[in-house]
Order: sequence, then structure tokens, then C-alpha cells
Amino acid sequence: MNRVIRSEDVEWRKGRCGALKRLLSEDISFDFVRIEDAEKHFHKKTKEYYFIVRREGEIELNDDVIKVREGDLVVIEPGTLHRARGNMEVLVIGLPALNGIRPFLKYA
Repeated sequence: MNRVIRSEDVEWRKGRCGALKRLLSEDISFDFVRIEDAEKHFHKKTKEYYFIVRREGEIELNDDVIKVREGDLVVIEPGTLHRARGNMEVLVIGLPALNGIRPFLKYA
């Protein structure tokens, strides 16, 4: 099904990495995230792709800390203990889709 999902129609929620908008959660998930006090965590089955949309910060991957900036793409394999730090806005893509909250539309 073809469609357009408008970010302004999706509510901000609290997630493990900060404030997020779950734009899509089907076979794949798309979250727009403002990084805030991210918890270190891992996913058993989901491979994540962090595309840094704005600003810069750091990504912890197991014991490594990597500086990232606008335009970078970080690929996080399942089972990797990770978190993001800094003042960043990130598009997080999960495959298979991340569990938990589903898209929450303001006017469903």
C-alpha cells in the first residue's frame, strides 16, 4: 500500500534512547529520535541502522566509543550492546521491526 506518513501527525514518546516518533512499524521500523539520556541496551534479533540527521555525538558499540556527525550511518548488529550520546537527531531503522510502541497518530 502506497502512503505518506507525516511526522507532524505522530506523537513524541519516551523511548530507550530519548524522545522518539515511531513513524512505521511493520516488517521494518522507522523511528525519528532526539537522543536524550540513552540507556545501554541490545536487540536479540533486530539489526539497527542509525542515520545521523542533525548535529553530532558518540555511539557506544560494546566497549568501543565512536564519534559520529551529521550524515553518518552506523550499522548495529543484533546482540551488540549500544547507546548514543550527545545532542543528535537520528533516524533509526530496525530490521526486523523493533518491538514495543506502535505509531501513535494524533488524530487516528
